[in-house]
Order: sequence, then structure tokens, then C-alpha cells
Amino acid sequence: MCASFLERRSGQPIREPDANQKGFSLIEPLVASFVLMFGLLGLASLFSHAVAANLENKTDAFATALAVRKMEELKGQPSTERFE
Repeated sequence: MCASFLERRSGQPIREPDANQKGFSLIEPLVASFVLMFGLLGLASLFSHAVAANLENKTDAFATALAVRKMEELKGQPSTERFE
């Protein structure tokens, strides 16, 4: 079980890297940054839509509370209609 450092467990030799295959190229971080940028832009758009929807729901809840209060007020008053 004394394999050399340049052999795999299967016994096949490991190839030495070519001279033009050293590390990352400039394209890989550029692509990664574009993917990250589009993801963050989508998240910012989602956040702005959520804030707008929250404001609209708050306004609707306030209007509903006012309508319920007015209906309760009107229930306490005598009816002006005549039923014959």
C-alpha cells in the first residue's frame, strides 16, 4: 500500500497540469459576480414590492376598521325607514 504521490489508488498515474491550466481565469470570477449581481437585484426588487404591498395592506386595514366602526355606530341609531 505504498503508492507514490503521483499515482491514484487505482494505480493510474496522475497527469501533471498543463502550463496554461493554472488556477482561475478572469472569466470565472466575472461570471460569478454577474450571477451574484442578478440575484441581489432580484432580491432588491422583491423587497421593494413587499414594502409597497405592506403599505397597501395597512391602508386597506385602516379603511376596514373605519367602516366597521361606522357600521357599529349606525346599528345603534333608530331606523328611518317605514315598514307598512
